Amino acid sequence: MLRSRDDDPALTVGHRSRNRPADCYTDRSHNRPTGIVLRNGRFSYRRRVPTSLVSLVGKREIWRSLNTDSLSIARRRGTLAAAAVEQELEPARRAAGHPTDEVILVEHFASASKRATRL
Repeated sequence: MLRSRDDDPALTVGHRSRNRPADCYTDRSHNRPTGIVLRNGRFSYRRRVPTSLVSLVGKREIWRSLNTDSLSIARRRGTLAAAAVEQELEPARRAAGHPTDEVILVEHFASASKRATRL
């Protein structure tokens, strides 16, 4: 049933969100940044691979564990995970002929060469 201010004069624009049950699932999910997902009590970062890149990347989604159960830590780590995933997708964008960001490509190849020298 839809309610309006006319139905309940105590209802105000600023207090409408408090009128739903406290255990409503949306309370928890609206506080999370895009891409941060709670799985089995731990936070992960999820990024959908663009349809045009699925054949090159080999998967439809990329998941990265944020190794925490704290939302505040997950928010900070999520930005790093998002940057790392974008760095991984950039060579596929170039191979597909899409516009690419040369700065991201340079960082990608620099980090890849650092990993190779450590091995």
